[in-house]
Amino acid sequence: MCAICDGKTPEEFLAGVHERIERFGFTMVGVEANPDHPSWLYTVGLVEHHDHPELSALGMPVRFAHAVLDELSHRVMGGQSFQPGDDVVVRGTRFRLDDVDHRLWEGDMFNQWKEYYAWRGDMPPVPSALEVVARDPQPNAFSSTRTHRGHRPTSA
Repeated sequence: MCAICDGKTPEEFLAGVHERIERFGFTMVGVEANPDHPSWLYTVGLVEHHDHPELSALGMPVRFAHAVLDELSHRVMGGQSFQPGDDVVVRGTRFRLDDVDHRLWEGDMFNQWKEYYAWRGDMPPVPSALEVVARDPQPNAFSSTRTHRGHRPTSA
């Protein structure tokens, strides 16, 4: 499930991101897990269109993460605002929302977000995101994010 791997040019990929944001108010981009890295999914468009931090999920299966971020994004579009430390329930699973470490913005974890806004030529002044972290994963609901904690910067 990689648009570039499936033959799209970077320009076509970014144009598709733009079209989805204009049509739906946000979109999601991510990377499937592989033996070296956990899955990673995040929104694009919430900062710009809804004055709300983007939402992200690390280490959850992409389909489950997509469903969770989609529901939370629609709550944002409906006027709800989330802050670091908030607890939410989605699909019977409790989640905590944490600030995304600024070093992830400086690294390559949000590359598609940065590439999209660079392509548009109008980078939002302050990129921000909240990570959706399972507090009490239901058995077999998804792989625990704890298995990939080594990929996340620790607090300084």
